[in-house]
Amino acid sequence: MMTQSHFLVSGLLAHGLRRRELDVRVPAFLVGSVAPDLPLTLLTVWFYYVPLGGLASTHDDLFGPLYDQYFFEDPFWIVSHNTLHAPLVLIALILVGRALTRRGLGLGPALAWFAIAALLHSAIDVVTHVQDGPLLFFPFEWSYRFPAPVSYWDPRHGGAVFSRVEWGLDLAIVAYFLVFWWREWRRGAS
Repeated sequence: MMTQSHFLVSGLLAHGLRRRELDVRVPAFLVGSVAPDLPLTLLTVWFYYVPLGGLASTHDDLFGPLYDQYFFEDPFWIVSHNTLHAPLVLIALILVGRALTRRGLGLGPALAWFAIAALLHSAIDVVTHVQDGPLLFFPFEWSYRFPAPVSYWDPRHGGAVFSRVEWGLDLAIVAYFLVFWWREWRRGAS
């Protein structure tokens, strides 16, 4: 799933949870929904400008064998990308957040909600990445990735259909929020 879709789905979920009067820390939840993708995004920008000298003119030039070598074999890339995608790390962060909350420390709830959103992000990625999904047992095991049934990007594994569905979902969520905010504005104006 694309990063903005993770953000929109998490926003919708946070909205629903708040309407059910759960004390969701929305900013932490929204940051957690995109944080797992930020290291790879920064590394990809670096990769485009440094090793390729800004010469990648097509998707295949950018996401080719050299990029795959970094993604699958370079320890810095593996750690950077998988730390906030790793279910074990995220569950540990949730437990730390809950422990801090029980001790009355203000950071606890935000940390827990951040990690819950990142875990949701990772769970979605596990089932939408055929070969390039999160390392499930990272940091203890550095190679196993669940062979998902569908790819959000690869047309050989349903990516063309998935991307249309994903864009439709994104538009539906944006439309929902626009209607919701418009109704709230009208209610406040009257």
